[in-house]
Amino acid sequence: MDSPSYIKSLNQAQLRAVTHDPSIPLQILAGPGSGKTRVLTSRVAYLVDHHKISPSRICAVTFTNKAANEMRHRLRPLIGENATNSLVMGTFHAICSKYLRKNATKISLKHNFSICDSDERSAPLLSLAHRHLFDQGLRSKRVVSKIFKTKAKDLKAKSIEFTDSSVVSCISNAKAKTLSPSDLSVEAEQNDDDAKRIISEIYEEYEATLKSNNSLDFDDLLVYGVQLFTKCPDILKSCEHILVDEL
Repeated sequence: MDSPSYIKSLNQAQLRAVTHDPSIPLQILAGPGSGKTRVLTSRVAYLVDHHKISPSRICAVTFTNKAANEMRHRLRPLIGENATNSLVMGTFHAICSKYLRKNATKISLKHNFSICDSDERSAPLLSLAHRHLFDQGLRSKRVVSKIFKTKAKDLKAKSIEFTDSSVVSCISNAKAKTLSPSDLSVEAEQNDDDAKRIISEIYEEYEATLKSNNSLDFDDLLVYGVQLFTKCPDILKSCEHILVDEL
């Protein structure tokens, strides 16, 4: 049988990656402009065409919506509209959001949670594909700014200078390390760090505000996503193949 056109267009290194045994994990190291997206989309097409794997059992994860949309655009002529739409494809945040919506109660969340945008200035700049993720009423920076103002006297008394933006960044970094407000507070006490102590207080109030509004912020999508997949690994049984772009 004649090879499909997307296979013929690959160089030898790309061909080895695309046709690699699907039962064996594969990591590809390649520089910019070397055809990583082409390899990934061709790999997906090859799994569907050659190995007859259902598109719904393939998960393709990217870092940006632009990359995800580009992959969809390239895959449609290769495997068709229906097969492309059946793939589990998107950014880490979008895919975590999808699974959290379906399985929220497994980790004590409500399935109808809203998503708090990270910066009030960013909403008008969001792509249409991304905009549906956000609740337009609640913004992380606005919430933190409001709490931040209540701490102004303490900050001035202790001669501590930082901005609400830097506090948002500190909270985001804490969540990336899976540190709760109490974890941050313990660190502050251990190091006698007044600035971190105040940030932990703001962080605690911020989390309480999100909870009272049934909201998650962008970092929470990953934090709770990891919690969900760790507690309920069977949820991912439907993903027979997971392909990650630029990990």
